[in-house]
Amino acid sequence: MEEIDIEKAKQYSTFLKSIPKEKEAELVQQTFDQHEEEHSRFLDAYLKDECYLCNKSFKTYSKSNPCLHWLLRRCKFKKKDFPLLTEKYDYHQINMYLRWVANAEYFQKNINDMKDERSEKKVFQSTIKWKNIEWSFECSENDFKGHNGAVNYPHYHFQMTIDKNIFINYNGFHNRFSQQDLSYLYAIHHDGFTPSYGLHGSGMQDAMLTDPEDLLERFSIIEEGEENDGAFHIQNIISNPDGIDMDIIQDAMDESRRTKKSFSKLLNKRLDDQTNIATIITPSERVPEIAKRTEHKPRKS
Repeated sequence: MEEIDIEKAKQYSTFLKSIPKEKEAELVQQTFDQHEEEHSRFLDAYLKDECYLCNKSFKTYSKSNPCLHWLLRRCKFKKKDFPLLTEKYDYHQINMYLRWVANAEYFQKNINDMKDERSEKKVFQSTIKWKNIEWSFECSENDFKGHNGAVNYPHYHFQMTIDKNIFINYNGFHNRFSQQDLSYLYAIHHDGFTPSYGLHGSGMQDAMLTDPEDLLERFSIIEEGEENDGAFHIQNIISNPDGIDMDIIQDAMDESRRTKKSFSKLLNKRLDDQTNIATIITPSERVPEIAKRTEHKPRKS
């Protein structure tokens, strides 16, 4: 395992700040193109129940060739073999792969990485859901600095549950960051750079930062009985000192049911200038909760 150098991590932030704007745009485009090409290969394989990394079925399990598709638990992957994965793949590779898997099922709502729902004391916390499995990542300040008793290297914790039962416990392993991990995280956590997993790796944090008008444009109505499939709850508060024309509201509801378009968007177009509408958008219960880690407390003598 490579030695981690915090000074190199700091130098990466300095390098990012020094990139000219015109060069930055070029690098962003290159990254986007690479991201799209790789995700296309991932999705083609995923739809065939195959892994784009090893070109084998999700059911394949070989200790001589550790692969991230093990985490889908379609094979005979065992908890004790998890270190084989973290020795081969770093945090960002594992995280990105699982984000792609989750978004292949439901876009964004399977990934809870919202800042408002994580502890301010954590470098990161997130939970990713796919079918009956949840994967969670967590890193405290002490984990990041490598100051955690006998564990003196920068690391993160990982939890995996199947049918709500713990398969890999947060405290089961202390997973080392790679130098690239640490450099990227340092730029985000200490120098304010915005984290990005690209379109196909985006979660609810990206969704909640989207312009509300754009969100409403994308929304479609959920059929009765399918409420659990929605990513957001939408609440509309309408006020008018002269009263509200209920026929307008009913017309918007009827068109929304007929066209599957957002009721809020359709209603807003029908209201006059004297009527105010406030639309409140919040994540639905369909978004998984971030699984919290119970910190070990030192025993009293």
